[in-house]
Amino acid sequence: MKETSIMQTVTSEAAKPASKLLYIGGILGLPLVGMIAFALQAVSAIESNPQPFLDLQDQIQTLAFGGSQINPEMLESLFDPLIEQMKPGLALMALSWLAVIGLFIKLVQASWAALREAGDAEAPSPWGMALLLLIPVFNFYWTFRAGLGWVRRYNQLLDARGWSRPRFSESLMQGACVTWILTILPTVGVLFALVNSVLVFMLLGRVIDEINWLAEQSGATQAA
Repeated sequence: MKETSIMQTVTSEAAKPASKLLYIGGILGLPLVGMIAFALQAVSAIESNPQPFLDLQDQIQTLAFGGSQINPEMLESLFDPLIEQMKPGLALMALSWLAVIGLFIKLVQASWAALREAGDAEAPSPWGMALLLLIPVFNFYWTFRAGLGWVRRYNQLLDARGWSRPRFSESLMQGACVTWILTILPTVGVLFALVNSVLVFMLLGRVIDEINWLAEQSGATQAA
């Protein structure tokens, strides 16, 4: 009886649906909120203390028309007060991005956990797949293992179980992984970041749908 109740608890937790509002709204919306907070803080800093910007403008004009060089020490003295005033905005922006990373890691963990719960006993550790994405540089490689690897195992599970479900697009996930890496490039990285944002938006909804669908299949299998 005790063992049965534990299994029922695990089943109910596994079948708990992933929220599109939480993941899509958080991953795509929190950075925007952070940037808006930073912009408002910057405007407030300019209004309260415009002199550093006026001094910088004078320095640029001197450089352009007088041929002199900008003094690095003067630049530091110009921006130090501004940075001090904009610290709250910078902190909010940093917190928003940390929250996005947390949501993304949890989504990766949930996607791999859903595979295990649906019957892929050989799937690697969900938390291991997710947390390795936090390692700098190594995550350029691991994003293919965690993202594209999940898509391939998901499609293999569909074939193995004979489930009539549309296969997940490997090319779409591969495009998201490649464009994410290319965002580090100078200048053109901004363009790749825009493309990556579109691809991620297209992927998020589908991944969440498949997590919830796999949870339904897992619940139906255990009930049977």
